[in-house]
Amino acid sequence: MRLGLHAAVVVILLSGVGCSLPGPLPKDELVRRDGVYLHPVTLEPYSGPVYTTFAGTPGRVEERASLRDGHYDGPFEWYFGGGQLSLREVYRDGRKDGPYEWYFSSGKLYERGTYENGKREGPYEAYYENDGMRERGRRTGRAGAERNAARRAAMRYVARGRRADCSPSLRAHRRLS
Repeated sequence: MRLGLHAAVVVILLSGVGCSLPGPLPKDELVRRDGVYLHPVTLEPYSGPVYTTFAGTPGRVEERASLRDGHYDGPFEWYFGGGQLSLREVYRDGRKDGPYEWYFSSGKLYERGTYENGKREGPYEAYYENDGMRERGRRTGRAGAERNAARRAAMRYVARGRRADCSPSLRAHRRLS
């Protein structure tokens, strides 16, 4: 008798409301403070799925994402007005980190690559909308930062009335390209 009662209590508890995960929450209902999304009732950092809809059309999803401790964490998807996927990215602890894919409004792939610590890093492929490959390469944050610094320094050199092709920074930029 006692075993049957325990089994009945376990079955009731497992089939009840307590086992279901909360549904996605509209991101607009969350409170944002210091870059952290908070639950509107408890004001604690929110963890769970969120979504936004296009203004004036509550049934058309614009964004789907997941938050952990008030920051983006997990898959992130953004949609065009017609419902086609615009981009798919992955976040970890509030930063883009992992594979990404961007799409044309036609639904065809525009670019694919990888984020590391919020920066596009590593191999990538970009396409024309008519299915042809536009570009394939490898991104490295360090070389890009050096190249941009060299360009800025060359512009400062020219702003002082000197020839850009004589700039030591521009010569360094040419070696990086």
